[in-house]
Amino acid sequence: VWRRAAARAVEDCLGGNASSFALMMPGERLLAAEPDVMRSLQAVDPPPDWVVHGLTVRRRERGLTVTNWDELYDAQQVRHTAFYNEVVRPQRLLAPLVMVRDTGISSMPAALSVYFDTEKSADRNLARRKDLLRLLYPAFCSGIKTYIGFQKNSAALRALTDHAALGLLFFDARGHLGHENEFFQRLMECDPDRDAVRAEVNRMV
Repeated sequence: VWRRAAARAVEDCLGGNASSFALMMPGERLLAAEPDVMRSLQAVDPPPDWVVHGLTVRRRERGLTVTNWDELYDAQQVRHTAFYNEVVRPQRLLAPLVMVRDTGISSMPAALSVYFDTEKSADRNLARRKDLLRLLYPAFCSGIKTYIGFQKNSAALRALTDHAALGLLFFDARGHLGHENEFFQRLMECDPDRDAVRAEVNRMV
């Protein structure tokens, strides 16, 4: 949810027509995007070799953090691929501007992309749009760093509590149950009033 909200905010800032936020992490969906964009971009999950090379080798060689397809890839070669002609053009996911950041978790970086209806509209004010992305880039990096740290701490805490001789439950900020440790689950298996106990716990939260 937070990745979709971040991508939409950047999309609005740049005046784009669609956006996505790719993040390769265990247990994470690769793409966060609107449903129609998600369906379209399934063609690059897993990413083909030319996408991987552009986002890793070529990007690092050029030291790119805010970029576009013309800098990441051989644009003429990309325009002859089935992906470009069967997905990008029909779905009008053209000329993306991208913020890219290595995560240390995967060889593939995190990438927030904003797409445009036409290449002509994307080229308009291109330098200004890239400047805007450079201003937003530190916030993009901070969001990724914070989320990865949270996920690591959450996994460590969950592993610790699963071996505790005490019933423990985790709830999110909205009060929805996220996790019950093994001890609590065993308690509930033996309790004929388990439904009432769980209902009371939810009420108190």
